[in-house]
Parts: sequence; structure tokens; C-alpha cells
Amino acid sequence: MSALAEHRVRLGRVKTKTPDNVVIFDAYTRLDLPPSRVLAGALEAGLSDVIIIGRDADGDGYYAASMVDGGDMLWLVEKFKMRILG
Repeated sequence: MSALAEHRVRLGRVKTKTPDNVVIFDAYTRLDLPPSRVLAGALEAGLSDVIIIGRDADGDGYYAASMVDGGDMLWLVEKFKMRILG
């Protein structure tokens, strides 16, 4: 398995209406998560800067950022790239 496939994802605390007998698992997982859960966790984290990179069901890419400076964006992407690669 590649280093990218082995990275662990931290779930954010998500305030969603769930049945009383369902517990939101708030830990590391190797399973894919729904984008809505990841984005909800990011909203609650109070982030100062955000870069969103994704793809739709057809495989077409999507990109959005809250920062204007390309150098700052690239620095942040490279910083977290190093975390993923371990």
C-alpha cells in the first residue's frame, strides 16, 4: 500500500442530528469519509486559511482556496504533502 493510501484522517467533531443509538466515531480511520463530514469538521475547526481539492463523480477536478497569494497556497500544500508522505 502506498504512503498516500496509508495516511490517517482525523475526523472533526460534527454536530449533526443522529438517532440516540448512533455514536459519531471521532478518531483516526483508514476508511474513506463522506465529503460532507470532512467539510463540516473543517467549518467547526475555525480555520484561518482553506484549500479545497477534490473531484466529482465523473473524475473532474475541483479547486478552491480562501487565500489569494499563490506562494502561500503552495507552501501550505507542500507542508501537508510532507505529512502525507510521512
